Amino acid sequence: MHQSRRITIRELLSEQGKAAKLRLLAGEKGLDRYIDHPRMQKPSLAFAGYIEHLSDYRLQVIGQTEMSYLATRTPEEQKQAIDAVFDLRLAGVVITRGQQPPDFILDAARRTDTPLMISDYPSSTFMTNMLLFLSHRLAPVLYQHGVYMDIFGLGVLITGASGIGKSEIGLELISRGHRLIADDMVEFSRESPKVAVGRSPDALRYHMEVRGLGILNSRDL
Repeated sequence: MHQSRRITIRELLSEQGKAAKLRLLAGEKGLDRYIDHPRMQKPSLAFAGYIEHLSDYRLQVIGQTEMSYLATRTPEEQKQAIDAVFDLRLAGVVITRGQQPPDFILDAARRTDTPLMISDYPSSTFMTNMLLFLSHRLAPVLYQHGVYMDIFGLGVLITGASGIGKSEIGLELISRGHRLIADDMVEFSRESPKVAVGRSPDALRYHMEVRGLGILNSRDL
């Protein structure tokens, strides 16, 4: 069973606000909009009028280059460019390097309820750090039935039909000094192309059910 993942702007600010030096400037009503992709976009081409591939489910980052480009346009052109971008109802927009946005950007964010944030980091640092966080937070998740063990530092998944004795094998391995990661349902996330990490769902953590013995707490064992 595969589960897609996403994060709201409210959650992003709660979990990364301090680390990313993020603060909200406008668009409080849009805080429950969400991001479902770890990669961010810079709306450089969108400011020049090409908005076809601007995603409303990615975080948009406006850096010094984008602000400098806007400054070369007339006030009317600046407003038209910003309105066209914000009318897409973006998930969220971050202005980097601590740049204070002009009023027409603030007005567009308020009008469309788009969360507008500012970060003190330069774009390169902000995007690198945020990509690491979002890649972990939004990693694809797959749930697999079985018993997942840490055996000599290697993750081992024991699978088989219900009642075949998977938990009994896990219990025997625990008695030999190995560690239970998850029993019955295992949560796997792909955190990089070659790395899958297995975890226990919170509700089942440290517990396993063994036929004839009932539910056991592996930490107590």
